[in-house]
Amino acid sequence: MILNFRRIGARVIAKLIFLSFLLASSAIAQSPGTFIPTGSMTTPRIGHSATLLVDGRVLIAGGARLDPPGYFTYLASAEIYDPGTGTFAATGNMTTARSGHNATLLPNGKVLIAGGAGGNSAELYDPNTGIFTSAGKIFTSTFNVTRGALLLQNGKVLFLGDTRTSAELYDPSTGTFTATGYSTSDGATTATATLLQNGKVLFTVNHDVPPAISSAEVYDPSTGTVASTGPMNQNHTGPTATLLPNGKVLIAGGDFGWTCFDFPCDGNGPSNVAELYDPVTGTFALTGNMSNGHEDHTATLLSDGSVLIAGGQEAATPEIYNPNYENFTSAGKMSGPRAFHTATLLNDGRVLIAGGDDALYGWSPRTTLASAELYVPPWQQAITAMKTAAGTDSYNFWQWAWLWQRSPTFPGAPASFGVLGSIDNTPGLLGEIITAGGGNGAQIISAEQWVQYYRQVIATDPWQQAIARMQASAGTDSYNFWQWAWFWQRSVTFTGAPAGFGVLGSIDNTAGLIGNIVAAGGGNGLAMVSAQQWVQYYRQATSQ
Repeated sequence: MILNFRRIGARVIAKLIFLSFLLASSAIAQSPGTFIPTGSMTTPRIGHSATLLVDGRVLIAGGARLDPPGYFTYLASAEIYDPGTGTFAATGNMTTARSGHNATLLPNGKVLIAGGAGGNSAELYDPNTGIFTSAGKIFTSTFNVTRGALLLQNGKVLFLGDTRTSAELYDPSTGTFTATGYSTSDGATTATATLLQNGKVLFTVNHDVPPAISSAEVYDPSTGTVASTGPMNQNHTGPTATLLPNGKVLIAGGDFGWTCFDFPCDGNGPSNVAELYDPVTGTFALTGNMSNGHEDHTATLLSDGSVLIAGGQEAATPEIYNPNYENFTSAGKMSGPRAFHTATLLNDGRVLIAGGDDALYGWSPRTTLASAELYVPPWQQAITAMKTAAGTDSYNFWQWAWLWQRSPTFPGAPASFGVLGSIDNTPGLLGEIITAGGGNGAQIISAEQWVQYYRQVIATDPWQQAIARMQASAGTDSYNFWQWAWFWQRSVTFTGAPAGFGVLGSIDNTAGLIGNIVAAGGGNGLAMVSAQQWVQYYRQATSQ
C-alpha cells in the first residue's frame, strides 16, 4: 500500500484493505462519445472523397461501386451532405469517373479534384453552381493514383504520385501544374503526406523489400527539395497521419508490412503500432499502442485535439488518441465494420463517417456501403444537454456553471458533468473559467463558448490536469477522502504536476496530511466527494 503502515492503527489498515477491494472492483471506463445514424448516400461508394465546404456542408465525390459478379465501376456522380437535415442530395457529376483521387478545398471555396484511378486529369467543383469543370491535366501520367494533395501555406497545392519519382504543384491563380522536387527513396511508394506547422511537408514511405522499416522525408516548398528524416521504428503500409496541435504528427496503424524473405510476399495484417514524429528533432518515437490493429481506417483530429481512429479492415472498434497522455481508449461502437470509408470533421464538432465496405475478410457487391453515421464527442453532448436544460443558448458564466452541475449526465459524459460542486466558486475553477473568457462573469455567452473556456482551463492548469487523471484512473467522480488519496499517489505524473502528485507516501496517515484534508472537508473521511472537491480540500490543507 501507499501509506506508512508502521504509523497506522488496525482500524485504518482494515479500511485500506476494504478500499483496495473496492478499487479493484468498481473502476468503470467511460465511453468518450457515441455513434448515431444519419441519412444514407444516394449510392454505395468506396474510394470516394469527402470535403467540408465553406458553408458547412460536405461534398462526396466519385469512388467506385462493386458490381456483379465482382468488378469495380468507377463513379462520376457526386452528392452533398447537409448536417442541418442529416440528408444527402445529388449534385452535378464530375467530368471524369474516378476513384482513389484527392479533393482539396481552395481558398476561393472551390474544390480541386485530381488524379485517381480513371485518369490523370483534374477538375474544379463550384459549390455556388453545383457544377464541375475541367482543370486540365496533371503533368505526369504517374498521377493516375495520387497519394496526397496538400494546400501549402503559399496557396499552391502539392500532389504526390504513386511512383515517388516526382511531385507537382497546382497554382490556383494560373490553373496550371508544374513539376517540383523528387523522392530520395527510389522504388518506394508514398504512404502519407502531412503539412507541418513550419510549412514543410512530411512524407512517410512504404518499403516492400525486407527489412521493411518505413522511412520518411521532408519536402521544403521554398526550395522544392526533399531530404530524409527519421527513420521510423516500425513498417506502416498504408497508415494514417494526423498533425496534432502540439506540432507533432501521429502515424497510426496500417499493415505491419513485408517481413517475409521469399517472394511473392503478403502483408502481416493490421497493425496496432503508433508513432509520433517530432519536427523539431526530426525523429520518430513510439507512443501508446492501439487496442486493435487498424488498416484502411480513418484518423480525424477532433476539436479538442484528440484523434478519432475509426474502422479499418478486421477492426470495427473505434478508438480515441489523447495526445496529453499519449494513449488510446475506446470510443464506443460504430454501427458495424467499415473500411475504405471517409471521415469528415463538421463545424459543430461531430464527425461524418460515410460509405466504404463492411466486409472484414473479402468484398462483394452487397458489402459496399451507402450508409453513413455521425460520431458525437461527449463535449458536444454536454453542450446540447446544457442548452436543452437552459432552453436558451445565451447565459452568463455563472448560469452555465449551474447547468453544468445540474444537467442530467449521459454515457460518456465528461468527468464532473452533472456533479454538484464540480465547479467551485471564485477564485477556484469558475474563476479560472471566467478569466479564460475575458474576466467578466456577467458576460452573456453561448454554451459552446463556456465549454471552450472550461476545456481551456482544464487543459492548461496542472491542478485540473491532476483532477482529470484522478477521475480517469478511478473511472468515476464519486469517492471518499481515503480513496482519492490513493489515486492522488497512484496516478501517473506529468510535466508541471502539483507537488506530491503521483508520489507514493506523499499523503500520510490520519495524524498527518490526510487528516488535515479530511478536516478541511468537514471531518468525515467517508463522505463522498468529487475529485475537484478533494483537490480543493488538499490545497486548503497545504495552502497551495
